[in-house]
Amino acid sequence: MRAFVTGGNGFVGTWLVRHLEEQGDEVVAVDHDVDVRDGVAVRAAMRDAAPEAVYHLAALTHVGRSWEGPEEVLQVNTVGTMHVLQAAQACTPSPRVLLVSSAEVYGAVDEASLPAGEDTPLAPVTPYAASKVAAEYLGVQAHLAHGLPVVRVRPFNHVGPGQGPGFVVPSLAARIVEGVRRGGGTVPVGNLSARRDLTDVRDVVRAYRMLVDAGV
Repeated sequence: MRAFVTGGNGFVGTWLVRHLEEQGDEVVAVDHDVDVRDGVAVRAAMRDAAPEAVYHLAALTHVGRSWEGPEEVLQVNTVGTMHVLQAAQACTPSPRVLLVSSAEVYGAVDEASLPAGEDTPLAPVTPYAASKVAAEYLGVQAHLAHGLPVVRVRPFNHVGPGQGPGFVVPSLAARIVEGVRRGGGTVPVGNLSARRDLTDVRDVVRAYRMLVDAGV
């Protein structure tokens, strides 16, 4: 299968490209070399790749920082998604597009309503979450209006080798290592009562390819 991956040099993108190539797929991966905010560049890159599948991972993903630059988050995550969808619509035949959203679209879910599922109401709290909700509905619109085959996913937290230090697990691991190097002492942590579902990134990318294959 010919695959086109945006955000191919990121944490998840790197693992996805590796997995697709292991499955025998022909992969064209773009990252900062093709800015998703540039619709012309996206369309040209996708036209040259002539993909059968598009994995759209490119995004600004730091939830907290989205408060500092909401305009940029919307430009990359929402307008960028629109450009990817438009580029896919221009391909003949149309590729199947996997849009990576986020569990952040659910907001703060009451404990009584857990676990969250596809029917859980959307309640975005952050600019990041709002950008992902908007991106999802651009995918819905592309499917309903143009018949583009679109698969939406809402992954929860995933971890694995190569994840940046700005995320919880690698940050905590770095603090523990530093504590060991100092010969012991206190490791600063945040809220110890919080609970999170964590998925290995290698399982996540396998699921992405399975979803593209199945088209559901």
